[in-house]
Amino acid sequence: MKTLVVYASKHGATKVGAERIAKGLEGEVQLVSIKDKSDIVLDNYEKVILGTPIYAGMINKDIKSFCEAHMDILKTKKVALYFCCMDSSQIENYLKNNFTEEFIKNLTAVESCGGAFYFKKMNFFEKFIIKKITESKEKTKENPPKVDTKVDIELFDEERISKFTTALNQV
Repeated sequence: MKTLVVYASKHGATKVGAERIAKGLEGEVQLVSIKDKSDIVLDNYEKVILGTPIYAGMINKDIKSFCEAHMDILKTKKVALYFCCMDSSQIENYLKNNFTEEFIKNLTAVESCGGAFYFKKMNFFEKFIIKKITESKEKTKENPPKVDTKVDIELFDEERISKFTTALNQV
């Protein structure tokens, strides 16, 4: 069974998530960055997995446009979605706020695979925002990761990734 993983990745975390997911999938798997390829043909795939980062509760605009442009063919496929984000407790909100009800109903699986902060690839403003958010969460005792913007942080959830790929291998 052929599977296509289409992802959007600004700093590289969603790409790393795509690679980890691909390792757990059975059959032929092709990874495609939506940035690198605008003419993605879905006809040859039984499964389509979409990967998007979350920034301020919103998905990547290119992934959203891709879903809207290919809605008719996606309805005929086994479609799964993974989020690359640090707050997996908000999956339902990410879905509701970014996708149509029709799209959500068609999903075979949805998961948050964790994420990463690759500070060397971020600009000053992005680093500043992350630092402020984690400081805010510390005050509310949410136990965010300690942030030193000189050191990259990877917090991928291998258990969630394994659960996701297992579910996809069974459909």
